[in-house]
Amino acid sequence: MPRVAIFAVATLCAASVRGSVLDSLSRNDLRIATRLREIDPSAVDALKRHFSDDDRRLADRGAGFEGTDAIGPENFPQRRLVLAARAGDTWFIHYEHGGRGYHSHLVALTRSDHSWRLAYAATAFYTYDTLPKLRAAIRKRKFDNTYDL
Repeated sequence: MPRVAIFAVATLCAASVRGSVLDSLSRNDLRIATRLREIDPSAVDALKRHFSDDDRRLADRGAGFEGTDAIGPENFPQRRLVLAARAGDTWFIHYEHGGRGYHSHLVALTRSDHSWRLAYAATAFYTYDTLPKLRAAIRKRKFDNTYDL
């Protein structure tokens, strides 16, 4: 019985944190970025440190990338920016991830002092290339929490 209670509390806490972080995406004063150069470079570096494989590269929106597990001679990155948004000290970065099982990620990085911490990470089967589409996907719970980036 205690294990069930611990799981329930952990689930409620995770949902609460997720909700409070994602609530920032509904703000009207968001700064939208569609190119890597528009995102704080230290936030991009922090994101790349969380990537779960050896390929720590992230292609710019519209640039070539490996959308499947068939690696071509170009040696493109397996991740590519879709959209990013800044709300205060938080960067939300949505990117697509090729390789085995194409999917997308939504990550929130929050700055505290001079370092970034991972505040939220989730995956989805589709990409959402505009802020309204991304907001709708979050509202419809299209993203599943993950720590595997």
